[in-house]
Amino acid sequence: MNLNPEQKQAVEHTDGPVMVIAGSGTGKTRVIIHRIAYLINSKNVYPENILALTFSKKAAEEMRIRTEEYLNIPLEEMHISTFHAFCEYILKEYGSHIGISRDFKVLEEINKKIILRNLFPGLKLHYYLLRYDPTATIEELFFC
Repeated sequence: MNLNPEQKQAVEHTDGPVMVIAGSGTGKTRVIIHRIAYLINSKNVYPENILALTFSKKAAEEMRIRTEEYLNIPLEEMHISTFHAFCEYILKEYGSHIGISRDFKVLEEINKKIILRNLFPGLKLHYYLLRYDPTATIEELFFC
């Protein structure tokens, strides 16, 4: 398996979810792939019952490809995605229960900034307002 004791512990932990947090190049993806394989092969967990989330599209795609290669099976039903994509999926699938239409649109960065800039005066955050550039204030407060 080629894992250190902490990585092995994360792979074999079966009492609830595991969050793997570590720096670049430390083997996070390898640990998650081994954990997925362990759950499927040793604990008989169906791939569609596994959720693996990461921050970037690139990392999610790499994780999916490497997991499929390692297990040598296609994983169409498994949820490997970004946090944002998974949340969007949940809202599209189940948002109607709380009044969200299935055809909602996620705002792009520029649209978010425009809306926040229009709402900013009512937020009473004058202390934080950079008078020379309100958009920079919005960027600092909401997108850091």
